[in-house]
Amino acid sequence: MAIYAEPRNACERCRIDSCFFIKAFRVTLKSIPFSTSPGRRRYEQIDLIPFGIYNVSVKAYSLMNPGSVTSDEWRMIPMETEDIMRELENKRILMIIASKGYRDEELSVPKKMFEDAGATVDIAADKEGRARGMLGSRVESDIVYSNAEIDKYDAVIFVGGVGSQVYWNDLKAHSLAKETIEKNKLLGAICLAPPTLAHAGVLKGKTATSYTSAATALKKAGANYTGQSVEVDGSIVTGDGPTAVVEFAQTIIDQLDSGQPTAN
Repeated sequence: MAIYAEPRNACERCRIDSCFFIKAFRVTLKSIPFSTSPGRRRYEQIDLIPFGIYNVSVKAYSLMNPGSVTSDEWRMIPMETEDIMRELENKRILMIIASKGYRDEELSVPKKMFEDAGATVDIAADKEGRARGMLGSRVESDIVYSNAEIDKYDAVIFVGGVGSQVYWNDLKAHSLAKETIEKNKLLGAICLAPPTLAHAGVLKGKTATSYTSAATALKKAGANYTGQSVEVDGSIVTGDGPTAVVEFAQTIIDQLDSGQPTAN
């Protein structure tokens, strides 16, 4: 199965057009097919082909003769990855979802990335039992969010989706958000979840993002809303929605790996 991605900014090491997914998988390009003609070859498409857990091969398609890619214009590039399998070992993350209407991939993708990096992930919801996502996924919550003990966790993440609005004006959710900051833990929210942080008062004066329809709530709470895919301000990470899930999760991994405190 191939993952196709549009090129983003130039790779600092290899100086070809790189892409979001290459950064997300944290791979390092080892050899690049350069044109023998003057100038540097440009690429319109990066084709990532996963094999194993953190290994990928890449086909770089030249803009020359588009639609007619020959062996001259691409080669399979061997990749190496950093060893990120255990960078979150001994870390514990709480992901808070709505029992109805959480955004499926905003839970499943970060959860898998956190666990693959060695973290333990607990799921909390507003009700006991099975929760249902907007797109039909089902998941069992480990605890009711109101029983969460922040001291046990290194990060608390509020997952988005239409159901996440249940926490916007919930005083217990506000208390959890404030306690997370007070105890110097990492606090995250994505999509429609950042208003919970805004209403808790922890985004005042902070640079943050969210789904566009939630921007007003952040601005009214004194946040510097940017509309970017992901923002980091101190120990708070916010994301704008489903398209940012990989970047959002990787940013949290990087923040925790860079020295956030370990849970008690």
